[in-house]
Amino acid sequence: MQDYFDFFCIILVIFMVNAFLTMRKKEKMMVEEFDFGQIPSNVQYDVITLPSNGECYPHKIGKVPVAYLTASDENIIASPNLYKDGKVIDAILSRKILDKRIDPMDLTKGDRDAIVLWLRATGYGTDFPITAKSPVSGENIDTTVDLSELDYKPFDLHGDENGLFSYNCENGDVIKFKYVTKRDEIRFIESKKYSNAFIDKQNMSNAIREIGATLANGNIDSEHSDLIMQYMEDVAKIVDDIDTNETEGDGTEDNILTIFTDSMKLYTVSVNGNSDDDYVQSYVENMRVKEAKRYREYVTQNMPGVDLEVEVEIPESDGGGSFKTFLTVDESCFITL
Repeated sequence: MQDYFDFFCIILVIFMVNAFLTMRKKEKMMVEEFDFGQIPSNVQYDVITLPSNGECYPHKIGKVPVAYLTASDENIIASPNLYKDGKVIDAILSRKILDKRIDPMDLTKGDRDAIVLWLRATGYGTDFPITAKSPVSGENIDTTVDLSELDYKPFDLHGDENGLFSYNCENGDVIKFKYVTKRDEIRFIESKKYSNAFIDKQNMSNAIREIGATLANGNIDSEHSDLIMQYMEDVAKIVDDIDTNETEGDGTEDNILTIFTDSMKLYTVSVNGNSDDDYVQSYVENMRVKEAKRYREYVTQNMPGVDLEVEVEIPESDGGGSFKTFLTVDESCFITL
């Protein structure tokens, strides 16, 4: 009887080893199997290294061939309907990422930002105009960011076969988490109830971007186009100053903590191997404050992406000096007037 048991154990071990080797072989094949020969000879492209090195995904693809922007892409960039729906970046990434095993919706924000900024820099130049509010005077300062000077944030984590990462709690519990994708973000937003003020602010921002995209078509004479843009810049500043609560409620500390908890639920996948949604959500809700803060900081500090912190010089007329702010990567990256 013992001999049968030993034999069964040996067979089981062999099966598990073969399964593991097969899985690793498939992962390696997915990374190496892209055929660059399938790219048309008239398509110019470069291979972009992702900030995540592919560690956030089961396929582990860390380098992606991306085509340069062309004149035909401006039809999308100038499409008011896509700006209204907030789908300009999705449409551009779908066209420009040549490895069709990569779905832009399944990329993390950091990886998407890296590709978008590369497309912006190679398509329209590395000088990127921004408007930042001075923390001293409160005045808006127009300046230019050199996109070529932006670097990737250090990222040394290694994801498992599912693109998940481990966090070890002080009490010995092991949490598996992921870095969320665009698809995850959309699901999260749709699952939340937003205040009417927040929705109205988003609609106004979309309308401003739509007007900018329409002017970019060049069908309106420069005199009127410049005048409209001056008004739109003022309107955009007013809209940006509107204070809204993103979730229903009174904006108190309890609401802020709810946002923190909801985001933790979004990227937490399992606890000690238990991936049941109810269990995971209950665990997150009942984490001690100190441990929850430590967990959030670990996830945030190790997040892959482009370091978007930039330094803005304050004019001497406003007292001189400088301050740091963060570059926003959205549809406006492709609007050049």
